[in-house]
Amino acid sequence: MTTDTETPTGARRRHIPRPDSFDEENSPTPCRPQDDLLLIEPADRAQDSASNTTSMTAYLDQVCQKSKEEEKTSETHHPSHEALGRKDPNTSDPFDETAVVPDVAEEDEDPEMPTVTVRSCTVGLLMSIFGASVSQIFMYKPVHLSPHPLFIQLACLILGRAFAKIPGPPWWNPCPLTVKETAFAAIMATAGAAGTPSVEMVATQDLFFDRKMHPMIVIMTLLSSQLIGYGWAGLLRPFLIYPAKTIFPSVLPSVALFKSLSQYTPDVEHQVKTFKKTFFGTSLYEIIPMYIAPALQAISPWCLTLPQVPAITNIFGGSMVAEGMGLFAFSADWMLIGSHGPLFVPLMSQITDWVSVSFAIFLMGAAYRFNWFDGPPLPFISYDILDSHGKRYNMSLAMNKDGTENIKGVETLGLPYYAVTYIVGKTGVSLAVTSAITSALLWNWEETKAAFRKTDDPATEDPHRTITKKYAQFPEWGFCLLAVLFMGLAFLCSFLGKSGLSPVALLTAFCISAVLSLAAGFFYATVGIGLHCHAVVQMLGGLMFPGNAIANMWFTLFGSTSVGQSVFMLRDLKLGQYMHLSSSSVVCSQLTGTLVGGFTHYFLMIAILRSQRDVLLLPNGNGVFTGMSLSTYAAESTTWGIFSRRLYLSGQRYVSLSAQ
Repeated sequence: MTTDTETPTGARRRHIPRPDSFDEENSPTPCRPQDDLLLIEPADRAQDSASNTTSMTAYLDQVCQKSKEEEKTSETHHPSHEALGRKDPNTSDPFDETAVVPDVAEEDEDPEMPTVTVRSCTVGLLMSIFGASVSQIFMYKPVHLSPHPLFIQLACLILGRAFAKIPGPPWWNPCPLTVKETAFAAIMATAGAAGTPSVEMVATQDLFFDRKMHPMIVIMTLLSSQLIGYGWAGLLRPFLIYPAKTIFPSVLPSVALFKSLSQYTPDVEHQVKTFKKTFFGTSLYEIIPMYIAPALQAISPWCLTLPQVPAITNIFGGSMVAEGMGLFAFSADWMLIGSHGPLFVPLMSQITDWVSVSFAIFLMGAAYRFNWFDGPPLPFISYDILDSHGKRYNMSLAMNKDGTENIKGVETLGLPYYAVTYIVGKTGVSLAVTSAITSALLWNWEETKAAFRKTDDPATEDPHRTITKKYAQFPEWGFCLLAVLFMGLAFLCSFLGKSGLSPVALLTAFCISAVLSLAAGFFYATVGIGLHCHAVVQMLGGLMFPGNAIANMWFTLFGSTSVGQSVFMLRDLKLGQYMHLSSSSVVCSQLTGTLVGGFTHYFLMIAILRSQRDVLLLPNGNGVFTGMSLSTYAAESTTWGIFSRRLYLSGQRYVSLSAQ
C-alpha cells in the first residue's frame, strides 16, 4: 500500500481504466494473510491492558514493516520499473516524458478479441486516403506540416464507433468496437500518411527540372523507397522492439488514448462525444485559414503598427513565405498551433525549444548584419539558391537535361549563393544530428548496452512481447524478402527513370540507409529523438558521387526516405506490441496503408501540379499554395550534386555545413 508520504513530490496519480480493473480507492481493500492475524488477539496479551497496548503497537509496527518490505521487493522486480530505472508507472512528472507507460503486468483480457474485420479495414482505408491527402496538400503550403498520429488515431476511433452503430450482419458488426480494431485501423492510416518524402522527389523533378516520369515508374519508385525501410525495420525487431529498454516515448500518448477511450462507460462516452464535436469543429474551421483567409495563419500586430522598415519586417514579419522570423506573431490556424504537440511534448523539451529559438533569433540577426559569409547583398531569408544579384539562380541554364553541369551556363552565372540565415539554420540541423548521437550515448550508455546485449533473461524482454508470442508472427525471412525484392525494384526504377546514378552509388545508398535506420531507430526508441538524416545523406551523396543533381536526388531518396519509413514502422510495431496485436496483422496493416497512401499521394500530386503549376513556380506562392519545399529540394540537390566540391569542402564558402 502506497501512502501519501511515499508519492513523489509534484507527481499525480494517473489511472487508466481497464475492463478487468476496479476502483482501488473506492473499493474495500482485501485483507492479506498477515493482516488476518491482526483480527486474532493473542490470549496471553488480552489479559493485561497496559501491556497489551504496548505489545499491540509493537506488533502492528512489525506487521506493517513486513508488509512494506514485501511490497518493496515486489516493486523492485517489476519489469517496467526495471526498464525505466524503477519509476512508478502510475505517476506523472511534467519533466519526464516516460512517466506513463503501459501496464506491463496486465494480461491480455481477451485473446480472441477481433482485430482484422471488415469494419476495421474500412476505417483504415478511409483514413489512409484522408491522411495521405492532408499530408500531400500541406506539402504545398507555406508551413510544411503533416497530420499528427494522435489526430489520425482519434479520427479512427470516432469513425469506428460510428460504423459500429450501423446495423448489419455479423461479418460487418460482430461486436462493439474493440481496442484492437481501432489500433489496427490507426496503424494502417498512419502508414498511408507517411509517404510525402517519396513524392517530393518526383514533384521536384516535374516542376523545376521539367522531367516527367511514367506513372508506373513513379508508383514503383514510391513503394520501393518505403518498403526497403520496412525490411530494415523488421530485421531490427530483436534490438529495438523486443527489449523492455526500448519504450518508444512518442507511442505512450497513443497507448493512453486507446486504453482510456476503448471502454463503454458513461465517462468515456462523454469524452468521445466531446472529441467528436472538437474534431468536426476544427476540421470545418480549418477551411477558413487554409483557403478563405490565409492571412489568419500569421497575424503580426507589430508589422501592422510599427513603421514599414526592413528591420521590422525581418524580425516580426512572417505572413508570407520567407518574409521574416515571425517573432511574437499570432496564429489562428489550428494545424499550425498544434503542429509541435504543445499538450504532450515534455515541458523540458519545450523549454529547450524556446531557448533555442531565442538564441537563433540573435544568431541569425548577427549573421545577416555582419555578412558572415562575405557574399553580395542578399535577402534576409530565402530558400532558393541565388545569383550575385540576389535573384533566383537559373538552374535550367546551369544544368543540362540529364542533370549534369552546363559549364558555359555556370561560367555566365557564377557559383550560386544561399541567404546567410539559411546557412546558419542548415548548420544547426547538421549539428543537431551529431549532438543527438553524442548526447544519447552519453546519457543512455547503460540502456544502449542493454538494448544490444543478447540474453535469454526474461527480465530484459518486454512483457508485452511475451504476451504476443502466442499470436501469428511475421517471419524474419519475410522482411528479408521485402528488402531484397524492393532493392531489386529500386535498381529497375533507377534505370528506367534515367536517374544517372550508378549501381555502386545506389548500393551505397542502401548501406547508408541500413546503418542510419539502426541509429535513428534506437534514438527514437529510447529517448524519443528523431534524427533528421536528409541533409546528412544528401551531403554524403554529393561528396562521394558528384556531378549530377538528378542522381543526388535519387541517392537521397533511397538513402534517407527509407530511414524515415523504417522508424515509422518500428514505431507502429511497438504500438502493436503494446496493444497486443500480432506482428502479422501490424505488417499487413502497414503494407496496405502504404499501397493505398502511395496511390493517393501520386494522384493528388498530379492534380495539384496541373492546377497550380504557375503559382508553385513563384518565389513566394500566393498565400494558399507555394512551392517552397520543392524549390528547397531542387536548390539543395543542385548545390550538392553539381557544386559540392566548390562550395562545401575545406577552404570553400560553406564549409561549415560539411564540417559538422
